[in-house]
Amino acid sequence: MSEEKITLEEKITLDEIEYKLKDFDDKQKYLVAQIKDLTDKSNQIQFQLHQVDIAKTSFVKELTLSIKENQS
Repeated sequence: MSEEKITLEEKITLDEIEYKLKDFDDKQKYLVAQIKDLTDKSNQIQFQLHQVDIAKTSFVKELTLSIKENQS
């Protein structure tokens, strides 16, 4: 698994408190990298799900049209 590179100038906000990553220990930096990676993966999965939903809708529409054409 690849870790994201974290720039030490970055800041994150948790519970409305801003933290500088340069002040975090190695474990905290690792946890931030995990959270960022999971967020990216979640966004990618949502993107892919949207593609699947659109494709499924298209195939259902094509099947419906095909059935109607054969009934005529």
